[in-house]
Amino acid sequence: MAVGVVDANSEDIFQTLMSLGQSRSEWDFCLREGRVVEHLDGHSDIIHKKLRGDWLPWGMRKRDLLLRRYWRREDDGTYVILYHSVFHNRCSPEKGYIRACLKSGGYVISPVSQGRQSVVKHMLAIDWKFWKSYLLTSSAKYITIRMLGRVAALRELFRAKNGNCACMEFSSGELMRDMGLPQGGNERTKIEMQSANECERLEGPVEGPQGGSNRHLSSTGSLVQLNDATDEFFDVPDESEYDQR
Repeated sequence: MAVGVVDANSEDIFQTLMSLGQSRSEWDFCLREGRVVEHLDGHSDIIHKKLRGDWLPWGMRKRDLLLRRYWRREDDGTYVILYHSVFHNRCSPEKGYIRACLKSGGYVISPVSQGRQSVVKHMLAIDWKFWKSYLLTSSAKYITIRMLGRVAALRELFRAKNGNCACMEFSSGELMRDMGLPQGGNERTKIEMQSANECERLEGPVEGPQGGSNRHLSSTGSLVQLNDATDEFFDVPDESEYDQR
């Protein structure tokens, strides 16, 4: 898990995280391209992400992800975005890519400082589909840590927009790692790695709005408990609106 304080309100951060357009290249060094495969309803869709190859270990083939994405807004202004891998007949695996499996993951964006800042929590549990088991532990952990570093990149994006020089950092958990920014900067974000088994213990099934299987994470973990009875649903703007921000 990665946790950081970002100098922006929770809605602006949410819109930035939801965008798959050109504006995402300003901070997401992992993503080559992304698109919405299918809109399911007002708070979930299917998205396809192709990852860049230049940040992966040498010799590793490019990966992509096909995900169901769910989002909601809490009464206190907190936004939750959840992901898990799915199959879809309109997005088969492509030549040159190996499809990784995101077991669980997402973001929680919580407002602090009267809404002027937000605490961003990012968690991932990914099976990278290595063909040799001995590569699993070291390489998979390294790649996942790199992806979690996007919290630092997101923080730097809003610092640059705001013209601020000072930053704050939150950290939690037992195993912390210092990680440099993807562009070689000196800022550090602290990373807590959780094993796939630990992440899976936070998962639980919930029936989606169309009867399909969705997933959520327990409130005892990093992502807040989802409760359909009190959900506040809302429409997400088109990609063109994201990129104008």
